[in-house]
Amino acid sequence: MEIKECTADQWDMFVQASPQGTIFHQRIFLESYGEKVRYYACWKGSDHVAGMACVETEEGCPVMPCQHLAGIIFKDFSGLNEYSKNETVFSASEAFASYIFERYQAFDAYCHWDLVDTRAFDWFNYHERQKGYYQITTRYTGLLNISDPYDVSGYAQFRVRDLKKAAKAPGIETRESADIALFDRLHDMTFARQGIKRAARVEKSVPRICQSMLEAKSGKLYITFVDDK
Repeated sequence: MEIKECTADQWDMFVQASPQGTIFHQRIFLESYGEKVRYYACWKGSDHVAGMACVETEEGCPVMPCQHLAGIIFKDFSGLNEYSKNETVFSASEAFASYIFERYQAFDAYCHWDLVDTRAFDWFNYHERQKGYYQITTRYTGLLNISDPYDVSGYAQFRVRDLKKAAKAPGIETRESADIALFDRLHDMTFARQGIKRAARVEKSVPRICQSMLEAKSGKLYITFVDDK
């Protein structure tokens, strides 16, 4: 396995074909932060099997504000048997674990839920922890299919109750909008109600992400009004 930098166009093509690829991995999202972005490809011979993109800052490569997924993604392995798939995923992860460790002093990732084998990172410098190592936290993600907005069979009961209540409430209207300043203000107010002040990087990033998504037609902004407020 060999890690090489690739172009942003090559990266976006890989994201589109990857089962783990999301908007949070695409260049239009990553480059909206106005920081340096690196795109990496993992090659097995002439086969591009995995990739990773990260935003480089003075602190290293953190997960950026509003970036809910960040880390390694893989090509579609549906044509491989389980042994070959698992071996390739492990080997690619092992290559990235070594490459990242040598290149960055600090690195964070929120990996896609498909990546269940983190041994390559857990075992790195396992017997020589004084050289540095990765800290791994297991998180659990609930998935809900919302392709049919009228099918609420998988929803929690309190969520169904809230939806029914909202549907019957008078004076409620949701409209598509381009008012990023309003969205930003509502975002700030949401945190202020909890006694939390948004970090400077969040304040800077939220409007830029919205602007990039709307201009690229990769996102939509909706505002809900109650009696026109």
